[in-house]
Amino acid sequence: MDSPPDTVLAEGRYLRLVRRNGWEFAERPGITGIVVIVPVTAAGELVLVRQVRPPVGRKVIELPAGLVGDRPGEAHEDLETAARRELREETGFEATEWTRLFDGVPSPGISSEIITIFLARGLNR
Repeated sequence: MDSPPDTVLAEGRYLRLVRRNGWEFAERPGITGIVVIVPVTAAGELVLVRQVRPPVGRKVIELPAGLVGDRPGEAHEDLETAARRELREETGFEATEWTRLFDGVPSPGISSEIITIFLARGLNR
């Protein structure tokens, strides 16, 4: 028995609100993953970033992270390539050692997002 098709309740540039089997949640069109980086210096210090997050109306301190997807005019990125790019863009660091720690769901009741967490060591600016 086939499931009924998703019902799109609303769609913006970056998000889509969907109903599937009576459950409403958000998804990100064109995004194939989300990477979160845990960058640790040789001294054992954790590198964090401060960014404005409009949904909470303030700056937050967080781990470097970013979206993975097919960007116009660019080749498809794998998760580690995206993690390397995000670390460089958000912190100015590059890492020589990368370990994929795990994949998980940050808010499975409201979003279809799956995040992949990487440990980054051997940091250089």
